[in-house]
Amino acid sequence: MGREKPNKPRRQRSPAEIAAAYASAYRCSDCHAVTTVSAVEGRTAVLDTVHEPGCPALDGVTDMWPDTLAAIGRVAS
Repeated sequence: MGREKPNKPRRQRSPAEIAAAYASAYRCSDCHAVTTVSAVEGRTAVLDTVHEPGCPALDGVTDMWPDTLAAIGRVAS
């Protein structure tokens, strides 16, 4: 997004725009995961994250929450 202008309200993004932004912002710190938006119906989006075989996050060895929260932070800013 561009810079914010004083006294100008920010346009509300649609669920599809937010889902697409999250999909492009998510980065697994352990592999080269690919996140795609497979369906958007109303206000519900289905995100598919495909990790590489043997990824510690996929096997539950490492936690995915730090990467998820970082992606949300990038989308929200």
